[in-house]
Amino acid sequence: MTTAVEMASHSQVLVEDKSIVRTLTLNRPKQMNALCLNMITRLLQLFLAFEEDPRVKLVILKGQEKHFVLVAMFDLLFVTSYKD
Repeated sequence: MTTAVEMASHSQVLVEDKSIVRTLTLNRPKQMNALCLNMITRLLQLFLAFEEDPRVKLVILKGQEKHFVLVAMFDLLFVTSYKD
């Protein structure tokens, strides 16, 4: 059974399979394709699978619409301040 999180991560990272090439499209254009935890997890799963698949020779990573990627959602970043 596919969970809602898995479905969301699959729709946020689209995969196109053409012969020896896999094209991954980051699909969150309203958020400038900012990486969220689900997307990072999905990308890791895909790259690990591609590494084991001898048919995959090239992986292209692109962003949907006009933005490639915003590094991460700011709510995922942990900031620690240190006092001297």
